Amino acid sequence: MKAEELPCGIPHQTIARFDFDWKRVVRKEYGTTFAFASCVVALIALQWIEWEGMDGFVHALKVLLPVWIAIVLVWAAARWMKKTGRLRSPD
Repeated sequence: MKAEELPCGIPHQTIARFDFDWKRVVRKEYGTTFAFASCVVALIALQWIEWEGMDGFVHALKVLLPVWIAIVLVWAAARWMKKTGRLRSPD
C-alpha cells in the first residue's frame, strides 16, 4: 500500500471538494459580528474614560465614533444585501 492511499489525516479529496460560501457566512453572521465589534468599541471607550476622565470621554468620542459609524455602515450594507436577496448562494 502506498503512502497516498493510507487513511491518515484529512484526505485530499475532501479538501478538493470543499467550497467555502462567503455569502452564507455574511448572511448568517453579520449581526453577531456587529454586536461583537460594537462591544469592543464600547469597552475601549469605557477604559479610555477610566484612564483619562472626562477629557478621555471627549477624545474617545472623536476617535471611536467614526470607527463605530463605519461598523454600522458595514452592518447596514450586509443587512440590505441580505434583505434584497443579493447574498443568495447559487445551489
